[in-house]
Amino acid sequence: MSIPIRILIVEDSPDDAQLMLDNLVNHGIAPQAERVETEADYLAGLNAAPDVILADYRLPQFSGPRALELLNERRLDIPFIVVSGDIGDEEAAGLIKLGASDFLLKDRMARLGPAVTHALKLKRARDEQRLMEEALVKSEQRFRALSENSSDLMIVIDGRDMITYISPSLKRIGGYEIGDALDRNFRDFIHPEDVAALTTSLAAVVQNPDELRVVELRSPHKNGNWLTFETILRNALDEPTIGGIVVNARDITERKKQEQKIARLNRIHAVLSGINSVIVRVRDRQELFNDACRIAVEHGGFGIAWIGVLNQETLEITPAACAGVDAESFLARSPNTARPDTPMGQGVVGRAIREKRAVSSNDITTEPGAGGERRRDAARRGYRSSISLPLLMEGAAVGNFSLFAKEANFFTADEVKLLTELAGDISFALDHIAKEEKLNYLAYYDALTGLPNRALFDDRIRGTR
Repeated sequence: MSIPIRILIVEDSPDDAQLMLDNLVNHGIAPQAERVETEADYLAGLNAAPDVILADYRLPQFSGPRALELLNERRLDIPFIVVSGDIGDEEAAGLIKLGASDFLLKDRMARLGPAVTHALKLKRARDEQRLMEEALVKSEQRFRALSENSSDLMIVIDGRDMITYISPSLKRIGGYEIGDALDRNFRDFIHPEDVAALTTSLAAVVQNPDELRVVELRSPHKNGNWLTFETILRNALDEPTIGGIVVNARDITERKKQEQKIARLNRIHAVLSGINSVIVRVRDRQELFNDACRIAVEHGGFGIAWIGVLNQETLEITPAACAGVDAESFLARSPNTARPDTPMGQGVVGRAIREKRAVSSNDITTEPGAGGERRRDAARRGYRSSISLPLLMEGAAVGNFSLFAKEANFFTADEVKLLTELAGDISFALDHIAKEEKLNYLAYYDALTGLPNRALFDDRIRGTR
């Protein structure tokens, strides 16, 4: 079933515009198109809120760069694709920097359908992120309203850090009875990694009674889950009715989870954007691999990014590119395998290759046998989560893209969905590069015998003149 999409075409040639529409229809898109040639008509077309804009670079009365400039001035998030008969690399790169989603030449119109589909995918991802951020703001507003109309957790500790008072909200918030906490050391309820921050804050308010200190502390719920509290410490040791340090604690666990989730998604979106920019300009497979790994580490904050190439006969996976670790390290240079009869082949890489889907582990310290020495080496370096993304060409796995994160439980459904799209984009680029290499080969060699043809001979002759 065709997908209906509203298209605004900035093009002075009706024939070229029709050719664009025909290619979109062939790709399973049902375009509802309006063609414009002037700035005034273009501005009117923007008011109709098109889903995609396709623009020629040069028109008699208008231009693609001007159309993009007007789009940016109105702060409209509409995918903008340049379809031109003659555009150089520098001009194309300039348009991408200004916010164009993609560009292609009119003699390669077959790429238009995939380019539009890909641009719309990125637009949906941005919309989802914006909705999530708005939901977070609304969630924080609701949380604040509830907090103002209910009791937070209030604790009083004496000079020895022993709990002398705790509010009844302890049961509702932490699951404990008041008797579980009274006369216990406050530090017993604090995550070991947060004790140092608590010690510093307590010392500060003791030394300066007029100072308030705000510090985030993690504390266990009675069910074993960790809660995050925003705590305010105030010195009331000299107040006869209190005689201790007052701790007001507000549960911000859900807010922190949302912030961490958005931060993770922002990292992945940064990788998507960076790699898609590479895909636009790169025509070499190794350069694509190197840049993809580098961007995953530099823009996405992943500790290690690794790409391997699959041998279809032996199922061995040979390292092709890596970032985040030294090139001579074990993780960077060691091969992998997709063979199911080996411990290493039972890891996420082997499974991803065999199952042709993203496979992740949110705690690589478990199942130490699976994945072999590679997994153990990553765990020794402090990594907790990993994911392997198969790279597919014409339905067959040709390699994998592996990412490692320091955080446990990093790869949730939303992250996996975006990274699966990322692997699809890289696979699309690999397929494009392979087809371009084949076309270049056929231009100079006989397809049947593999021998150089007359075109190569002529080319070499011209090169010697």
